[in-house]
Amino acid sequence: MPNGNVLIITATVLTQAEAITAGKDPNFFSQPRLYIEQVIEVEPIGTNQGNIVWEWNTKDHLVQDFDNTKANFGDVALTPGQHIELNPDISACENLSITDVDIVDLKIYPNPTSNYINVTSSEPIDKIEFYSILGKKILETKNHNPVDISAFKSGMYFVKIYSGDRSISKKIIKN
Repeated sequence: MPNGNVLIITATVLTQAEAITAGKDPNFFSQPRLYIEQVIEVEPIGTNQGNIVWEWNTKDHLVQDFDNTKANFGDVALTPGQHIELNPDISACENLSITDVDIVDLKIYPNPTSNYINVTSSEPIDKIEFYSILGKKILETKNHNPVDISAFKSGMYFVKIYSGDRSISKKIIKN
């Protein structure tokens, strides 16, 4: 940022119990955790510290009309935009993103993962690069079935996949 601060996009993890307490319909769970996005502005201090000066978290803006005994109960119809339950893929951001070139039938799975991911496509994959949330390249490989990420710390990572003269970036979560 012009002021020297860094914006970090990260995932906040809610357990199933925490999400239900916040009013999530238990019928919508496919995993034991709920991953929601958070944006943090950090002022760097020295070379290895930082001060959080601003943050935004999806969980602070939840509105549900499922259970009036739970937190965040309200009129969902008054909430602007698409609802998270109707738009569970919150990775796309039309206002802040650039157009990616699609690689046909690209799949990265499992995501979230613990130790390995597989990358498949109907097109040849030339190489795959893994980056930390801070943009540091952690791994580059031409092998894509499976890719061992067991040495990575838990968190969110960016995966850049190359096919010919095209590339696309995706997010993965390492448990």
